[in-house]
Amino acid sequence: MRWHRLVAPAALALTCTALGLGPASARSIVRLRPRPAGVAALPRLGTGWKANAQAARGRNGARFSVDCPARGRPGSVWGNGVYTDDSSICSAAQHAGVLVPGAGAEVVIEIRPAEPSYAGTTKNGVTSGSWAAWRGSFVVVSAGPLSSAPSSAATAIGWGDDFASLGTGTGARLVECSPAGSAGSVWGSGLYTDDSSVCTAAVHAGLIDFARGGTVLVEARPGQPSYAASAQHGVQSSSWGVWSGSFVVLSGKAGHNPLQVAGP
Repeated sequence: MRWHRLVAPAALALTCTALGLGPASARSIVRLRPRPAGVAALPRLGTGWKANAQAARGRNGARFSVDCPARGRPGSVWGNGVYTDDSSICSAAQHAGVLVPGAGAEVVIEIRPAEPSYAGTTKNGVTSGSWAAWRGSFVVVSAGPLSSAPSSAATAIGWGDDFASLGTGTGARLVECSPAGSAGSVWGSGLYTDDSSVCTAAVHAGLIDFARGGTVLVEARPGQPSYAASAQHGVQSSSWGVWSGSFVVLSGKAGHNPLQVAGP
């Protein structure tokens, strides 16, 4: 593991004002192409802005998709055009100009062999890093409409996915945590920082467990001046000071029995 890479490089904010574009113009930068009728869906590598391509390493030439929710938080990227396979796929898609900042899309990538070096650059509001030789790569092929289920159904996420990476905005969102999970980092108690693991926070709240996983309903909250640590249900959360965004786990059910979103 490259320990110094635990801190993501800064993602620069790109605004329509800076480009001289209005909201309508920004939406027209990339026209998402629907999948033609009869064309099978590509295998998916995950959902969220933390998804990368390491699981497909070595399958050179194969294509995969990742759902990138709107308003996601850009993650770490290394390369320019050809990216290291531990780069955030959604962030690489924005860097490549395929994914509009603030928009959501299903991004298609193609696996490529290892490269002797990767050059960093700033494009489309994302700063990528430089790196030397790395064991696997990918390129961004295209973007299309999100393939994930509507917000009334649960979206599968990984145990390492934090709330900010889901791009949930201010509304409630159902997410499904897989069985046999492992604990991620959590800050807070009841009210969690939005860079906390969603699934682990749900275990900490006593709503699901690691063995069975489950479906949970989460919702954004404003940032807080401080977050308290506590040990609950086999999870030790950490304390933190001021943070820009929070979330709460509203309800949950262990195992794969989807919850229903309450009506207005």
